[in-house]
Amino acid sequence: MHMDPTLPPDMQARLEAGALPLNDGTDENPSWASAVGAVTWIDALVGGRVLNAEYQAKRLDRGQPVDSRHPDGARYGLAHYSVPAPADSTLYGHPGEIPGFNTWMFNDPTNEVTIVTWADLCPNTLPETAFAALMSAMYVTP
Repeated sequence: MHMDPTLPPDMQARLEAGALPLNDGTDENPSWASAVGAVTWIDALVGGRVLNAEYQAKRLDRGQPVDSRHPDGARYGLAHYSVPAPADSTLYGHPGEIPGFNTWMFNDPTNEVTIVTWADLCPNTLPETAFAALMSAMYVTP
């Protein structure tokens, strides 16, 4: 039996029994969300072209660890995540989700790197995996 942890047990049982109705998403189109993934926005926001210096310093404070078992990992600050990147730099940004789609958008102002991933929400699709792969490919460590 394949267990999908994203479904409640009653829906999982109906899925396994073939009793869940199918939903044809062929005509789904994320364009209704307009500029949800505006790359220029993350560059301007993280790069200090949106907020004054005082608020920018508050905004870029790394915040609290997302997982207390990994205090040096991802953190959540003032409306953003900060993710440690190679070369002693930090990526700042946020994931977002609309029905059927997921976006990760982060900027590293030190190295002038912006990473954006878009993924549909098919089973086993992990946008954070694509994001991590892009980060590894973009940063060369000595």
